[in-house]
Amino acid sequence: MGDAELVVPLHNSVMGELFPWRMPRSVDEFRAGFAAPGAAFRFVAIPSEQGSSLHALGVVRTWTDGTNPQLVFADILVRSDSRRRGFGRLILEQVSEIAEALDRTLVLVDTVDTVPAGEAFASSVGADIGMREHVSRVSIEDLPFDVLEAWEADAAVRAADYEVLAWEDGYSEDHLDQIAALFVMADEDMPYEDAAFEPITETGESLRTRIEVSKPFVSRVTTVAVHRPSGEAVGFSELIRRTSDSATLFTTLTTVHREHRGHGLGKWIKADVIARARARFPHARFIQTENAFSNAAMLAINDAIGFAPSCALTSFQLSTDEIHRYLDR
Repeated sequence: MGDAELVVPLHNSVMGELFPWRMPRSVDEFRAGFAAPGAAFRFVAIPSEQGSSLHALGVVRTWTDGTNPQLVFADILVRSDSRRRGFGRLILEQVSEIAEALDRTLVLVDTVDTVPAGEAFASSVGADIGMREHVSRVSIEDLPFDVLEAWEADAAVRAADYEVLAWEDGYSEDHLDQIAALFVMADEDMPYEDAAFEPITETGESLRTRIEVSKPFVSRVTTVAVHRPSGEAVGFSELIRRTSDSATLFTTLTTVHREHRGHGLGKWIKADVIARARARFPHARFIQTENAFSNAAMLAINDAIGFAPSCALTSFQLSTDEIHRYLDR
């Protein structure tokens, strides 16, 4: 990423179109986002004629933990005033070449309905829909505080064998491996619909590294439900605030171990982490989350909180053979 000074302005520009509320990120924050463990990234770009900017950018991700050996995930970003000039096609061709050089046969790409050109391009290539998700937001001043308080009161009765622990900007070393296991379980339980994606691995060590890499740019509030008899962390909910966006709190994950569901723990830790984040970040105005269309359990919780869809993400997938057929037309 030696040309980050060219890459970041294009990345910020297109991401600002896709998510109009998104604040630009600095070069250092951008770099940190690609330094987390578990994935490797390759970048391809088409510079402008003067070489002072980019027409288009491709970001290709592969996983380094041995999972998903058949696929690459690609972001294809084309500057708004450079569309319909064949640059997306050229980036897709380079993405396909990277995939084949790595002996990968499947490419996943995301589109967002705020920029219809992305879905139109994916459809014209012949890609199939893999999964649909909502990006949803709620104004903090509109939160149903009576509902959140009722969830915590209910949990005090239904979850008498559990307690809540909370941390800021990191996780307890005593629970690190258990939290990593919750991340893996959440990935296993994710309804990927028709997307040909398998859960990635996570360990205490990779979580520790992820936290350290993000620390200069991310503040976090984490709530964990602990089963008192075993001392095991069995529920996890977290909100983060980026240095580039003091107005928005982002949900990283809310999940409960499948053997400990049915006690209201998900609602309890969700309510608790919101209360703690409001206290720590009093100037935050919104909370943002993502949910698969088919994740009914989490959607029910978020609907009760007042989250409303702001945009829809669609994951498309296609084989390298299909890309070749498109390029040969």
